[in-house]
Amino acid sequence: MRGSTARQVPRNRYPDRESRHPGRGSALAAGLLGLIAAVAAGYLPVTRFIDIPFGFSLGDLSPWTLVDLGAYLGAALAFLVGSLATFFRAVTGAVLLVLGALLAIGAILLEPFLGAGITYAEYFRAVFRLDGFAALDHAVLMVAAPLVLLLAILPSTFGHLRFRAPALPLD
Repeated sequence: MRGSTARQVPRNRYPDRESRHPGRGSALAAGLLGLIAAVAAGYLPVTRFIDIPFGFSLGDLSPWTLVDLGAYLGAALAFLVGSLATFFRAVTGAVLLVLGALLAIGAILLEPFLGAGITYAEYFRAVFRLDGFAALDHAVLMVAAPLVLLLAILPSTFGHLRFRAPALPLD
């Protein structure tokens, strides 16, 4: 019925590119791993603060040790807020997860420098022997931080966080 005056309704009102929702797997994985990394990064400085002997204060610590503890606390906060923001589909969440991962990786790499003459090989061997909860916590953070960084910078993560469903036309 080519000559028909009946209104033809298109089968697909939206082009595929606009209506296709990007996958959310990488964003959810980054958010979940970010929560795990937040707990791991937050545990390290808290136990160090608790283990400070009586009569000893933070002012007695070296400046680099304070930087390391601050980096762990900053990473924990960035991971926590970034994960929650990612779950609410805010692009800022992925940016905070990247920042948290970079802070955690920096703190991990700074820690052997603070140890009295310990090499990186000895440090990583000691951590991955998993002797005690502190070593297990370090190992979890060493694995989670790079994975969060990788997942947070993926285009599919940003695509999911930026995607807004097109409004339906009011016919």
